Amino acid sequence: MNDEYPNERKPWTKFAAERVESDVSPAVIWNLTGLFNDCKESYNFLELFREEVKSGDRPIIIDLGEVKHVTSCGAGILGACFCSVTNAERKMCLACVPERALAMLKVIGLAKVLDMYPTREEALHNVTA
Repeated sequence: MNDEYPNERKPWTKFAAERVESDVSPAVIWNLTGLFNDCKESYNFLELFREEVKSGDRPIIIDLGEVKHVTSCGAGILGACFCSVTNAERKMCLACVPERALAMLKVIGLAKVLDMYPTREEALHNVTA
């Protein structure tokens, strides 16, 4: 942030998705960061997520703790993820959902169908129970 303009907003951080590699964890964990919108990286995440659903059988946790904002398109991608796991008869939940993201999920109705937990540990405990 420029010191000359104290009220100037910082630009959004670019979206990124990282699959947490662990042979020990009973669930697959995806860490999402930045602005979850209609960028190429968001759609790449969806494709990787769908491949994960087809190729595995472990529950999936999507950690939104570092997501700064979710647009309607980002929420739609989460909805597509939910449909993929539901059709494959697998489990999925969200962890560490920020207030801004939760607000968007409530507006479009996804908050009613997605399981959400305040921490990754709680998500892991509940999705693998």
